[in-house]
Amino acid sequence: MRNDERLLRDVQATSFLAHDILLYLDTHPDDREAFEAYQRALGDRREAVRAYEQQVRALQPDGLRRQSAFDWVDEPFPWQ
Repeated sequence: MRNDERLLRDVQATSFLAHDILLYLDTHPDDREAFEAYQRALGDRREAVRAYEQQVRALQPDGLRRQSAFDWVDEPFPWQ
């Protein structure tokens, strides 16, 4: 697996985990342990997104490296 694929898979896995815990919290809002796991998952997701954007390209327009020009449309999209 190429490095960019591995990094994107990390983003996908951490996003899935955070969302899955969030769904659990919808029905168990007082579960403190689950809430702490959700906070950790969000941190892991932020780190995965940062690593991907630093080494590959922006995943969303707010992850652009250059702030002097709007070049979002000039780069290939993550799924390309």
